[in-house]
Amino acid sequence: MFSLPAYNPSVPFMAFIPGGLAHGSRVRIRGVMPNAADRFTVDLQCGDTYMQHDIALHLSVRPTEGVLVRNSYEFNAWGAEERIRACPIYFAQPFDLEIHIEYTRYSIKVNGQHYCDFNHRFSLSRVTHIRIGGDTILYYVGTEGAHHGEYVPPPFAETYPPPPGYPPPPHHHHHHHHRPPYEYYD
Repeated sequence: MFSLPAYNPSVPFMAFIPGGLAHGSRVRIRGVMPNAADRFTVDLQCGDTYMQHDIALHLSVRPTEGVLVRNSYEFNAWGAEERIRACPIYFAQPFDLEIHIEYTRYSIKVNGQHYCDFNHRFSLSRVTHIRIGGDTILYYVGTEGAHHGEYVPPPFAETYPPPPGYPPPPHHHHHHHHRPPYEYYD
């Protein structure tokens, strides 16, 4: 078992995600697939043992097939597979894979470019561990944003108390006595 962030860890990799996943945070994986590799997988899973727990997001990176497959695993069964006929990760070329956690989905970026989305199939709060297996060399695995360190702006504008009320501008010849001064309106 590793701890996050991890630098140059071995594969298969398993680590507890401190604080869990939260909206606005991201998981970041940097590494390289050696030539003639077959595939590697990333699992955001609900426990610390391979294939013994539900998996909220399963990524299978398969350059030879030209696909990056997404799925989930729940109640001892795989869900519906999602795939696009394009694999943005190539042999012998370092990759920077980011999984951004959004309100309704995971947004997946590779080398800074948005690649695909995967809708949440069950609660984020259940995810406790990340596992990476297969044919890849890892340089870095970590979580960033939200409560994980690097600052990410909140998803909505922060609200501040309204400024203290100022007296309404002086009225000249338009007297609207039936209306209270404007600062009473929202």
